[in-house]
Amino acid sequence: MFRKVIGIVATAAVAVSVAFAAPASAAGVALTGEGSSFANTYVKNVEAKFNAKGGAQANYTKSSSGKGRTNVKDGKVDFAFSDATYKAAGESVPTNVVTSPMFGGPIALVYNLPTVGQGLQLTPTVLGQIFNGTITDWNDARIARINKGKKLPAKKIQVVFRAAGSGTTFNLTEYLTDNKVAGWTTSSDFTKASGSASVVGVSVPGSAEMVSKVDSTTYTIGYVDLADAVGKDLVFAKLLNGNGQYVAPTAAAAKAFLAVQRVPADGQVNINFAQKVKNAYNLSIFVYGVANISGDAEKVAGVKAFFTQVLSSAAPAGYVALSGAAKTAATKQLAKIKK
Repeated sequence: MFRKVIGIVATAAVAVSVAFAAPASAAGVALTGEGSSFANTYVKNVEAKFNAKGGAQANYTKSSSGKGRTNVKDGKVDFAFSDATYKAAGESVPTNVVTSPMFGGPIALVYNLPTVGQGLQLTPTVLGQIFNGTITDWNDARIARINKGKKLPAKKIQVVFRAAGSGTTFNLTEYLTDNKVAGWTTSSDFTKASGSASVVGVSVPGSAEMVSKVDSTTYTIGYVDLADAVGKDLVFAKLLNGNGQYVAPTAAAAKAFLAVQRVPADGQVNINFAQKVKNAYNLSIFVYGVANISGDAEKVAGVKAFFTQVLSSAAPAGYVALSGAAKTAATKQLAKIKK
């Protein structure tokens, strides 16, 4: 009788341990992702909290939006973040992925002009002329005309741009084409988009390198996600918006702009960068999550859980969390991430 009791207790203990064991998808499955450097600060912030739960473990590597999209399509990574969708980039949309908006933020124009300080004002046209080499000097009359009282140096402008494949470049060039700046086309290749016969400036691989290059080199100008520039020894240009206001890149000004964009059912927004919005910073973008649904069920479930946490998290400084129609569309897209 005593042996029977022991046997019953032991059996019950095994049953309880099985009942309360973590499901396979939460048992530390490794999730690999890469893509947008613009997205990196936001994603890594959520990644740390997600991984601390002890379930699936996400590992995101910043490279470029284009590389992220390609590697998800090819099944080399489980997820990506991209500043442009396959459709927007003119690429065929793979059948093994689900794309959803995840968050947004402003692209800040950073420059290094010791005699000017904060608040250089730029129009879309002047910005485009600087970036394609039409305007070559900081004291050019076209810059001086919209910066009265600023001590502009008689120095050559040094443009810093992202290497090919950058989603940030794609959106910057679309901003210039939407605002009808002569010579520009939309592309993730800065030199190709500029229409210049020769390369204007120097390229850097990512956002962190952009910050470092502009910060360390006098008379430079470049573009970067605000989050990477916040807290650094950098200053930001104000851009003329469609409402006739010069506005600095802030999360609030980006939110005002993104909130009025039309959101289709699939959440893939065709941003109107020339739209008239009061107090808005028009050079603001959405970042998309791209999930590979061709992997095993545990990985697909893990990516869905990670994306869900990204979508529901409070935005770190320099970013904008989704709300309204964009968040509704994103929630519907995430529901499609299943095996």
